[in-house]
Amino acid sequence: MTYIQTWPLNIDFTLAVQNPQLCFADADLKQASTAKNSRGRVLLWSGNFATVYKLTRGGKSWAVRCFTRIPQTDVQQRYQDQYFDLIVLSGDLSEDGSEASYQYIVDTLSSISSQVMYLPGNHDDYGMMQKVFSAYGLSANRLWVDQDWIVIGMNTQVVGKAYGNLASTELAWLQNCLEQYTHHQVLIVTHHHLLKVGSFGLDRIRLKNAKLLLNTIDAYPNIRAVIQGHVHQASVKLRNQVWYFTTPATCIQYKPQSWRLTRDQLPPGYRVIECGAAVTARVVYVAH
Repeated sequence: MTYIQTWPLNIDFTLAVQNPQLCFADADLKQASTAKNSRGRVLLWSGNFATVYKLTRGGKSWAVRCFTRIPQTDVQQRYQDQYFDLIVLSGDLSEDGSEASYQYIVDTLSSISSQVMYLPGNHDDYGMMQKVFSAYGLSANRLWVDQDWIVIGMNTQVVGKAYGNLASTELAWLQNCLEQYTHHQVLIVTHHHLLKVGSFGLDRIRLKNAKLLLNTIDAYPNIRAVIQGHVHQASVKLRNQVWYFTTPATCIQYKPQSWRLTRDQLPPGYRVIECGAAVTARVVYVAH
């Protein structure tokens, strides 16, 4: 039996994958090439506990995930013990919009039985996202209907821009959903935030036509909460009896109320929303 005294570093994995014929047992991967950028550097995507490399051969490509921390044996069980009716991926799922990055997400979700809704953020390639996700059975449907609640996901992406905007067709679709489900309680999810969070760097790239959406929300008393991403921090506001939650990122966080974008020391996190007679929300941070 071999005992590992120290876990390999990112640089160790990066050096290894540049020699596929030596480091892989799989016959296809042995003959593959490691993807590199225009400067000849290995392309990689790093997360909280793993780094992903893209390898190609002919018309095929693979996302190879290397764990950068010693795996915790109870992680899989903890995920299985937490069943969610719906998991919402609220945008900025990729930094570069690559196929490999979305493949990594699909692989991560493969052992989770919950339904999934996904939205594009300003960093995403929505077309590539839909292509990869649909190939693995993830629907692009942005309306989730339960017995008493509906969740509506809004596309606020403006291609090539950091700020968001709600197209007239998107607003019309929202109103149609609201008219169809007048007896349901409603959660709305957007990537871009509607209300200012007190950070100039973030508030200047929020939803540009937020007032249109706010007016619609005000007109429907069965809308209970709005869940938003984009700002890399958790916040809570109550406006006209509707809760507005922002959600921490699953990568880095930004310090609240900072004039410039300043990195916080909080670990990756997510929000858990419970819908019953009232809406309750809590933030979960994933320990490093």
